[in-house]
Amino acid sequence: MIKVGVTAFQGDVEEHIITVERAMDSMGIEGRAIPIRKKMVDVDALIIPGGESTTISSLMIKTGIFEEIKKIADDIPIMGTCAGCILMSKEVDHAVKTLELMDMEVERNAFGRQKDSFQCS
Repeated sequence: MIKVGVTAFQGDVEEHIITVERAMDSMGIEGRAIPIRKKMVDVDALIIPGGESTTISSLMIKTGIFEEIKKIADDIPIMGTCAGCILMSKEVDHAVKTLELMDMEVERNAFGRQKDSFQCS
């Protein structure tokens, strides 16, 4: 059975869990998605969803999951969406502690504050 961890501090956690389980089911793969909140568990892959990157980083550090992810990063695939991608980058244009897992530079909040990034036409 494949176990995919989803860090569950903020953001689209439930949506990622549902999507992972649907994808595995449609491919005929036996597995499940596991929310990770207080401590790292043994998983085959990891997803860090979006949310607010400074908050997620702070909570990951506080729980010890930040360092655990760094330890396993070479052993399992890790995907980050939105803030998760920011947290995986080596460089970011804002004072947020990142995991430095991907050799990329990210610009946070290109639209400005999050509440100002909504667009309606």
